[in-house]
Amino acid sequence: MESDSRNSWMPVSESAPSRAQLQVRGVLVLLVVGVFSVTGLYVVDAAVPGSAMSLPGQQRKHVQTVLPEGWAFFTRDAREKDLYAWKYRDGSGWGQAGNRHHQASPVNLFGVRRSRNSDGIEMGLIYTEALQRKARWVDCALGGATDSEKDVLTDCASGRSAVEVRNPTPGPELCGTVAIIRRAPQPWVWAAHGVDEQMPMQLLRLEVGC
Repeated sequence: MESDSRNSWMPVSESAPSRAQLQVRGVLVLLVVGVFSVTGLYVVDAAVPGSAMSLPGQQRKHVQTVLPEGWAFFTRDAREKDLYAWKYRDGSGWGQAGNRHHQASPVNLFGVRRSRNSDGIEMGLIYTEALQRKARWVDCALGGATDSEKDVLTDCASGRSAVEVRNPTPGPELCGTVAIIRRAPQPWVWAAHGVDEQMPMQLLRLEVGC
């Protein structure tokens, strides 16, 4: 009996936090989360265009002085202009080059297929050399309501002089007569109104050697 009583006795751990200590830790976690949440709200409000909403004591210029990048520190500008490459093929005219689908689209196997990344690198190399050779963007006139992007590009590229560049990419896709177009994406708020307007386009016509 004496042996059983000794074996059944177990010391209580002195390192286990008490209920009061757990409550204090919980309050500290809530305070930290609250401070970061409020700070983030003021930073976001200072970064977006003016609106009817105002926060207590908000001084946009003070926040922008301390955190000039705002939300751009975490993501790219949603209104940044996109670059697209087109190739001229005898018999069929201008056609889209490369992979213009989103990386997470089914065409790209929901992100598994990485060819879209190489397309961007290849276009970036020839685009950089074109700028070094003093190539200048050409503003294209907007087409009619029934004109496609190809129609606008065909009219804009017609008669334009091409800048000669080299494509150093192994297994290049962009060779021959190439046009790089630059245009801003359509505002997402237009989708709710069914607006399908063309955005202004700029063009660089290149003669790419491979």
